[in-house]
Amino acid sequence: VAVPLAWFLAVMAIAAKESRWVLRRHLTFERLGGPSWGFLDEREYQGEYEWTHSVNLIVLRLVSFALDCSQAFGQASGPARGIYTLWNCLSHSLYAPLFLAGPTISFDDYITQCATPKKPKTSLAWYILRLAFALAALEAGLHLYPCFALARSGEFAELGPRLGAAAVFLTLNFMWLKFLLLWRVARAWALADGVDPPENMQRALCNHFSVVGFWKCWHSSFNRWLVRYLYVPAGGRDRRVL
Repeated sequence: VAVPLAWFLAVMAIAAKESRWVLRRHLTFERLGGPSWGFLDEREYQGEYEWTHSVNLIVLRLVSFALDCSQAFGQASGPARGIYTLWNCLSHSLYAPLFLAGPTISFDDYITQCATPKKPKTSLAWYILRLAFALAALEAGLHLYPCFALARSGEFAELGPRLGAAAVFLTLNFMWLKFLLLWRVARAWALADGVDPPENMQRALCNHFSVVGFWKCWHSSFNRWLVRYLYVPAGGRDRRVL
């Protein structure tokens, strides 16, 4: 019962964040608390960062906790059952370094590393140095070619086929570099805290030869989450059609 319930609540939480769906329209202070609370629904009381921005990652962590807990209680041996507490669940779900954008780390892996920190494969100083180099490359590149501003202005539509293809290719590479910085800043913070989450974007954008390989490297941590909690329970290689 716990596993289907966890998936049901996960789907409901994701549905609740979609402003175009009916459920979100009922999640207002005015509907929940009455007309006297309606002023809290106005824009000036919403804050700069809405709760909908991080709910997807929080749901992934909560599902990870629920399924790891269910698996531990269903086996005779495994991680100590005492680790599956509300405090540890909140610690994993709201872990500051990975809260905004990830990378995604399973509950068991997170709690294990909190108890016994994993030695990183590369030194933190070298990791931060590479991160600084990537930031400098992004700043210099966007200064010379402000691709995101050009895309919003509609200038790409005025380009010919060859220049348009080159512009899109460069923009995709800058998007890769932007996400690399977002994820590696978060991961560097986690590494400094003694937690070693999976590394996203393990290879450059142009160093891929298939869509599958691109996906596995682009969002490696989410791919591992999907494999562990969806692919393997659904049958793995024996039921690829599913």
